[in-house]
Amino acid sequence: MGFVFGLPFGYLFGLPIVLVMWVEDWFLSDKIGLGMKVATSACVGYVASIAMLLLTSALHLQLPQILSFGIVGAIPAAVCSWLAGATENRGTSRQ
Repeated sequence: MGFVFGLPFGYLFGLPIVLVMWVEDWFLSDKIGLGMKVATSACVGYVASIAMLLLTSALHLQLPQILSFGIVGAIPAAVCSWLAGATENRGTSRQ
């Protein structure tokens, strides 16, 4: 039963992070290079996931737990930005 009720809440709490990452990636898509865009996306994902954790957690968490949770947002943000940039570069080289 936890899967049935927990999955919609996972999407609910993950949606703001995804929207922040989308806006950041869209805004920087034509302004900076791919490597810097991936790095900034990882940083924004790190901060956004920590902010969401602190806003929604009722538990008192230790600093190492909070900082390690940021990796949960940083890695997918960096991979997503890298893949979006790779497909964007591939699409422009054909023209």
